[in-house]
Amino acid sequence: QMPAGGVTVPAQVINYTSGFSYGLGVFAEKKLNRRIGLSLGIDYHSYSTKLIVGSRVDSPSRFANSLTADVVESFYTTGQSTAYRNRYHLLEVPINLQFSLSPKPAKNAHWFVGLTPAFIVGSKALYYNRGANVLYEDKQQFSNWQCMFNTGFAFTAVRSNKLEVMLSPVIQYGFTNLTRSSVNTNEHLLFTGVKTKLYFK
Repeated sequence: QMPAGGVTVPAQVINYTSGFSYGLGVFAEKKLNRRIGLSLGIDYHSYSTKLIVGSRVDSPSRFANSLTADVVESFYTTGQSTAYRNRYHLLEVPINLQFSLSPKPAKNAHWFVGLTPAFIVGSKALYYNRGANVLYEDKQQFSNWQCMFNTGFAFTAVRSNKLEVMLSPVIQYGFTNLTRSSVNTNEHLLFTGVKTKLYFK
């Protein structure tokens, strides 16, 4: 899109900050030997990011993008007047190798590292159209298939005859670009936090 005078609209820098994230899932573990194990799970994970944009314009508009042309009912300008929260809902299959850090079962602790294939099952997020210098929702611009690298530590916090609770500080980074390659952006999901594992005996 060109403004008056034929000068291309310069792209703005969109700054994202981390938002609240949560998930729920189940997993199974298998010992490969005394110190190494394999963990396989399936879970739902909700990610969110925050960004500051300009004003909302409620007017049907057409914008060219990298694929076709988008017709939207509303869009946001760039600016510093409105706080917006992007939300991404993923179905994940974490696959981890676990390395025991304690030889005694009563002091269970391990380091884990692995990959998490994932699929975006839903989203409510703004896509930044650099050519038009506006933001709007467009699910087609996001890459639904994602793959994460994850690592962290897990240690027993509570143990009883029927239940064991483990706390796990974890870092999870999506090395797959969040947007399609044709969009020519570099956006990746990143999660840092603490997960809780419940073992029922």
